[in-house]
Amino acid sequence: LKSFSLNNIGQLLLQNASAFIKTNGITGLSSVSVRGTGTSHTAVLWNGFNIQNPMNGGMDLSLIPVSFIDIVALQYNGISALYGSGAIGGALHLSTIAEFNKGLDVSIGGAYGSFNNYASNFKIGWSNQKIAFKLKVLYAQGENNFPFINIAKYGAPKVRQSHNEMSNYGATLENSYKIGNKNVLNLRLWYQNSRRNIPPLMTQEINLAEQDDEFIRSSVEWNRKGEKYNLYVRSAFFYEEYEYKEPEKDIFSFSGSTSSVTEAEIYFKIFPFHTLNIGMQYKYTGGFCDYYLQKHSQNEVAAFLSYNISGKNEKWKINVSMREGYSQKGFYPFLPSLSMDVRLYKELYLYANVSRNFRMPTLNDMYWYPGGNTELKSENGYAEELGLKHQLSWEKLKFEYTISGFNNNTQNWIIWLPVFSYWSPQNIQAVWSRGAELDIKLEANVKKMKLVFADKASYVKATIQKSNNESSIGRQLIYTPEFSNNASLSFFYRYFYFNFNFEYFSKSYTSPDNSDFIKAYVIGNVYLSKDFHYKSFIFNLFLQLNNIWDQEYQSIAWQAMPGFNLKTGIQINFNYLKNKTK
Repeated sequence: LKSFSLNNIGQLLLQNASAFIKTNGITGLSSVSVRGTGTSHTAVLWNGFNIQNPMNGGMDLSLIPVSFIDIVALQYNGISALYGSGAIGGALHLSTIAEFNKGLDVSIGGAYGSFNNYASNFKIGWSNQKIAFKLKVLYAQGENNFPFINIAKYGAPKVRQSHNEMSNYGATLENSYKIGNKNVLNLRLWYQNSRRNIPPLMTQEINLAEQDDEFIRSSVEWNRKGEKYNLYVRSAFFYEEYEYKEPEKDIFSFSGSTSSVTEAEIYFKIFPFHTLNIGMQYKYTGGFCDYYLQKHSQNEVAAFLSYNISGKNEKWKINVSMREGYSQKGFYPFLPSLSMDVRLYKELYLYANVSRNFRMPTLNDMYWYPGGNTELKSENGYAEELGLKHQLSWEKLKFEYTISGFNNNTQNWIIWLPVFSYWSPQNIQAVWSRGAELDIKLEANVKKMKLVFADKASYVKATIQKSNNESSIGRQLIYTPEFSNNASLSFFYRYFYFNFNFEYFSKSYTSPDNSDFIKAYVIGNVYLSKDFHYKSFIFNLFLQLNNIWDQEYQSIAWQAMPGFNLKTGIQINFNYLKNKTK
């Protein structure tokens, strides 16, 4: 994460994950689509809490600074049995960790980039054996008036993007306390404010739309760890506000949501190699909007259970999970899952999993006026995966690969359709997504040098099996490239680091009948950094070169993207631990 500390999570995943990142321009909304599922089908979990927008089911990854997160992990395949609604395609885990006995840790950084973009961050932390404190602050601003060739206009003139300014600031505060030898109390707070202008599409002459996002997220967690059990009790409260303005159309919309989650779970080691996890969750979500007739809310309660069995020396593992929930609309579908991991030979493993998954209709789906549909059913379906993992090691060389195939069938897919003079959501579509993924990594160490090659390749066939639009049946889902590849070559020598990243996405269709599409594109990026050490200080200088071939491309139809651009900056770290041993 160090290389992306002044970027957002969307930019991080774009260069490091086997997933399609939909980006509405350099400052616009950024969302993730995993294995042919929708952008609302990937749960986004902050320290275990789902932070997907309860009003539209999405999550704008451009609003999550990398510097606010300590661990990022993208989990593939449906896992609704563990995380409930919204995890049809997988889950994006965003975690922060408490580090005790680290002394004083201070970091400050700044970067300046093309199109008058600049960002700065600051972190101060202090910890001893019993207390850990951490404060992080971020500020970013940019004009983003990049030049591009407008192929939608006669003569394809070269113009500059307009009305594309943005600003973003926020802070996180984390406090952790060890109480005795068995208890840890974690308190977390996250505030952020983002303002951005929405630029015109290539097909528009002007667009004066603006969007403001503001949120506060807080959580408290108590963990008690015994010899044969691990108990967690946690609660969170989220409040978000959104303001959208489009003066030329006389649109001024204000909306917001409130969510609270309380859950408890306990892990038991009941026998050697047998572990049982039992949990309960209560969730409240409420939303208000100028396009709702009144404020609406939902109450949900759920229970989940997970049983793990492993063989001696972990030659095999089996997990059985299940979840059941209830809301005002009645019981959810029963959600079971089964997974296994078997060591076939030395470091060669076979793994498989099958699960039932679902997603509830959002508040907008049910209560938007006009058009909301309170009779909607939950999207639900089954997902299966089968794969091999293999690791090989020699004296100075390591090679590992993972190859997998997946299958995902989703029924009652919600889609908004025109009804009279407005649009309304219906349970019309059934979608079948299947494909294969290959993930390889080769690492060579020679004296003080290390060379790493990594490649993530994906094939996704996601077709509409049922629809009221007959011309779309059997066609690929819109904005779902069939082929994608993300490769990187990294070189480490002492305190010098070089990385070349290669991104390829095949064409993606923009119309249900696949008559319109966005062309395939290839993007190359380079990152260089050098560390300088002086006593307790580390000075990191970096240079980031994006789209080095100046490729013209679109991620969203008619949304201009920048050509070659760069960013350079410095990060200064200071650490002081009293009585530190050398």
